[in-house]
Parts: sequence; C-alpha cells; structure tokens
Amino acid sequence: MDLMAGRSRGTPPRGSRRLRRWRRVARRPALLLSLAMALLALTAPSGTPLSAQDVAPGPVVARVSGVVFDSVAARPLTGAIVQLVPAAERAVARSVQTDQSGSFAFDSLGAGRYLLGFFHPLLDSLGLAAPITVIDIRVSGAMRVPLATPSARTLVTNLCGPRALADSTGAFIGYVRSATDAMGRPKAQVRVSWSELVIAADGIRRTAPSVQGEASDAGGLALCGIPIGAQVVARAWGGTDSSGFAELDVPPNGLLRRDLYVGASQLVTLPADTAADSSAVASAVLRGSGVLRGEIRRPDGRALPGVRLVFWGTGIEVTSGADGAYRMQELPEGTFTVEARALGFLPHRRAVDILAGSEAVANLTMESFGTFLDTVKVTAQRVFTSRQMQEFEQRRKSGFGHFMDEDAINRRNPFYMSDLLRMTPGVQIARGQGFGDRVLMRGTGFNAYCAPTVFLDGMRVFNVDGDLDAIVNVQDVRAIEVYTRGGSVPVQFQTLEGCGALVVWTGGRRASR
Repeated sequence: MDLMAGRSRGTPPRGSRRLRRWRRVARRPALLLSLAMALLALTAPSGTPLSAQDVAPGPVVARVSGVVFDSVAARPLTGAIVQLVPAAERAVARSVQTDQSGSFAFDSLGAGRYLLGFFHPLLDSLGLAAPITVIDIRVSGAMRVPLATPSARTLVTNLCGPRALADSTGAFIGYVRSATDAMGRPKAQVRVSWSELVIAADGIRRTAPSVQGEASDAGGLALCGIPIGAQVVARAWGGTDSSGFAELDVPPNGLLRRDLYVGASQLVTLPADTAADSSAVASAVLRGSGVLRGEIRRPDGRALPGVRLVFWGTGIEVTSGADGAYRMQELPEGTFTVEARALGFLPHRRAVDILAGSEAVANLTMESFGTFLDTVKVTAQRVFTSRQMQEFEQRRKSGFGHFMDEDAINRRNPFYMSDLLRMTPGVQIARGQGFGDRVLMRGTGFNAYCAPTVFLDGMRVFNVDGDLDAIVNVQDVRAIEVYTRGGSVPVQFQTLEGCGALVVWTGGRRASR
C-alpha cells in the first residue's frame, strides 16, 4: 500500500536549512522501509531443499514460536495473522493468530527452508509491506523467532530524514477515510497546525505554523515537521465532506498515527433568543445524524455525575447523569473533538470518530486537581482574571471597535473563525481556497479588501490570506477585538498595512449561561 504517494506541503516550524531538507523529504515517493521489506521477499534464498549433509540424521520434528511486537506502541501485537510458508512450496501456507500476549507457535515442522511473516491492520496504517523472515530447520527441537514492526525512530528517520528527531520534529501519518464506508478518500487535504513562541532579536512573538498535504489515491498521507511532545490540531476535507478540529498529542517518540474521517453535515442557523438577551444573535452550527455516548469516571473508577460535555462546532452540550453516563445526538459525521469539564477536575479533550449507521462510544476518565470543593454559589461583580482582560474591558468602554467576550462567543457557537465574525460590521467573509473561509476588511482603497493584521494574545502573528483557522482554533478563543478603521486601532496594535486589526485572546471559556 503506497502511503506516501500523496504530496505534502506546508511551513515547517523554523529555519531555512530545515525548509530545504523538508522539501526534499516531501518529494520522496514511498517509505524506504516498505521497499526494503518488499525486496527482502524477492531476494530470499531459493526454495531448493537443504542437502543431506545439512540435515541431522533421522526424522526432523521442530517447533517454531515467538512473539509479534508493536515497536511503535512498545507492546505485544494482539490479533496478528502469522503465516509460515515452505520455500519449496509457496502455495502451501500455515496460519495462526497471535494471542493477548502476541505469542504464536507452529508445531510438527519438517526439515527445510521456510518464509515467516505476519499481517495486521497496523501495517496498513503505517504503509508497510508484510515483513519476511527466512528460517532454516535442520534439527528437531524448538526455535524462537521474534517478529516486530519497525520502531517509531526508524519510521520517522526514513520519512523525514536523519536530522528530524535531532531537531525535535516528528511525523503525522494516517489515512483520510469516509465516515460513510470507512474507505480511503483520494486526494483529500489535511492540515496540522500548532502554536509556538519564537524568541527573536525584536522580542518574543507567538506564531501558528502548520503543515498541509494531499492524500494519495488510497487516502494515505504522511506529513513531516510536527513538534514532538506538543498538542496539534488536525483537520481534513475532501469535496463537500470534511472533519472537525481534532486535537491530538504528538507522542515522545515523534510518530503520530491517526486516521481522520470526513463526512457530510448540515449547516443550521439557530435563531437568536432575544427574549432572554436583547444582544443575542443568530448562530450557525453543524448538525447530522451521528450519536456519541459513554461514561465519565473518576480516577478510582467511580461514576462522575454533573460533567458538562461540549461537542466542538455544534453548540451541543449535555451533562452526565448520576451514573456518569451521557448521550449526544444530531452530531455531524467525521472526526471531531468532545470536551469534558467538571469542578475540581482537569479539562479533558478527546478526538472521536462519528461514523454513519453506528453509535460512537467514548468513555472518559477525569483527572482530579487533588482538591475537592462542595458546590459554592457566589454572586458578585465580575473580577478580571488577568491584566489583558482588564485592558480589554477598558478598550471596550472607549467606544471604538467591535468587541466580543466569552458570553457573546458562546451565544454564536462558532465552528470556524469566519462564523464568529460573519455578521460583524466592516468585515467581509470570502470563500477560501480549501477548508474554511477568509476574513477580510476594507483597505485604504474604497473597493479593496485585504487581510487584517492579527494579534494573538498581544503578539502579532503572520496572516497573509485571511485564513484565521490556520492561526487559531475558534474553540480556544476567549475574547476578540475588531478594528476595521485605521484610526480606531489602539496604539499598541497599529501597523503600516492600513487594513484594520483583529486582536484575539485565547483561554478556556466559561460555560454558556
């Protein structure tokens, strides 16, 4: 399976030298390891039986056993199909399946030369051919033959070059699949983005690098240059189908393996509840026929009631019951993120796959802060949690610009950054090249529109085309300031571009009221 037939492109995190090396890696047509393993099968010794002097006198009855090991996850590989084929009779094969410990065994083997290998969906997900081991049986007795997948270090090195791990960058590999039939989606697009702080001569600034690639005809894709040990956000789209934002952790070994599902969804506009809030506005959310259920547990296994669960991009929220169970309906199909929050526990986010015709299950364990408090109801005026939010409120009182705080953002239930800004005066939403729309403002000319200058948590970030979803995940936005006229931009956010400014503040938002 040619996982690497797809093209990868994007912006590696730093350094022109790495950019040149990354571009060379991006043009590699296939995993070198797959080719090496295929050549091993072709160049294995011939099936000529061993000569009489090579075999011990008398009948030979041998046993071959071993363990199949998943070197990427560092654990035995359960459910692998191990095959043993006589080299002289390749049409005759014996097969066994590995048990929970990854063990396998073949009994009553005669003298001769054999080919030993295994098959497992893991190999397909890694884009590897089945590894082949050649064994010679000459005497009776037991023979141990370990089998394993290549290590994460080997895979990353072959994909991204020998300097990748030394530069603390790894690889994202997987398949883009249809949420309808789980088949690979050819030529689908995937973008993986993250947040970085860059220390330069002119100070510290926050950037939002990303890499983007196109899947192969089989739906497989590999992207290099993602940071090891970081949290990244992956999205996929193909045709009219798309996934949501999937928040993923890059493991310390540098190899992030995850399939992304894309599916159809319906964009629904929810009317504004002006009876409850005169400033409320209509909001656009995604809906579908998907279902997600599960249970929320404490670290000791006890049920945890009262947990608030939010399905990103839909505005759908539920609360776990007394038995810790929850159920969410009318969800769009594809890979999305569900977020769980509870007083006294760390927030928990999980990427889930919503597939057509089946209910997805996500059982979550909430990690405790270590201190538990009874429910306390406090009535008081708002206390500013940071200097930035205090300054945000001061600028809002000045009357210049357009401001949205946590409550206003929650009411809109945005799926993209463009949804958050769609009805903002002075802002134009244009269709993007791929996933999501572009946010533009009127420039110095009367009819010219251009991408505004963007500040993320007070630091300017690169934004050339108005694709704000490549810079920040809308689920992380806590407050936003919109300045569509150059004269209204505060001094600390003024630039020479003359195209207005967007000031975005991030952090966990409170629950909707």
